[in-house]
Amino acid sequence: MNFHILDSEDTWTNEIISRLINKVNSLQTQSLKICLASGNTMVPLYSRLAEKFRRKQIRTENIQLFNLDEYIGVTGYDHGFCGQFIVENLLSPAGLNLELINFKPNQADKSFGIDEYEVRVGDGFDLMLLGLGLNGHLGLNEPGSEINSPTRVVKLHEQSRKSAKGYFKKEVSPPELGITVGMKRIMDAKEVWLLVLGESKADILYHVVKSDVNQNIPASFLKMHQNCHLFADAKAFRKFLAQT
Repeated sequence: MNFHILDSEDTWTNEIISRLINKVNSLQTQSLKICLASGNTMVPLYSRLAEKFRRKQIRTENIQLFNLDEYIGVTGYDHGFCGQFIVENLLSPAGLNLELINFKPNQADKSFGIDEYEVRVGDGFDLMLLGLGLNGHLGLNEPGSEINSPTRVVKLHEQSRKSAKGYFKKEVSPPELGITVGMKRIMDAKEVWLLVLGESKADILYHVVKSDVNQNIPASFLKMHQNCHLFADAKAFRKFLAQT
């Protein structure tokens, strides 16, 4: 795992955006499949990224965007879903007419579009932008997930349900189930960026880095990935900085 520790949210955002622009704009003919996470960590990043798209500073003709995970079991209400988060925070502000390849959480036959999604992913992702859950999850690969787990329906841990509740109205019960890209797809991706921001993630980031690789902290699997980059701000990295 390659470490990139930035001193503030602003420099953290700028570093990630700069690297992403260079990666996308250096493409020749091949398509770049990018998998995107949702959540509070992504808000400042998507805001700045949308600005770059509006100013035509990033090429769009050769990129495909995928949603990492999605909640299911919440009916009659569309705000709060992960795909909707990406649309509202990135695609719409950027004025992008790009398809967000997503699951189908309300599909009647309960297949949720997983097979179709997997076909679109094909031989794998070129780049994944992942957040870090407070319980160490990646996407909705909760503690206990195996390193070779497939894209699938999962039961959310209580910590994840509490986090999800913040994205829905008070009268809406937080979802119990979700769909997630599996750990196998994550480990097979050509490049993974783990994005960690803020003091609330300091404890779990410390455990991810210091623990042995184990399925109780799914993010620890990334230490075995051949091309993983950790981007953290000083607040998220504070437990390490306190030791120096």
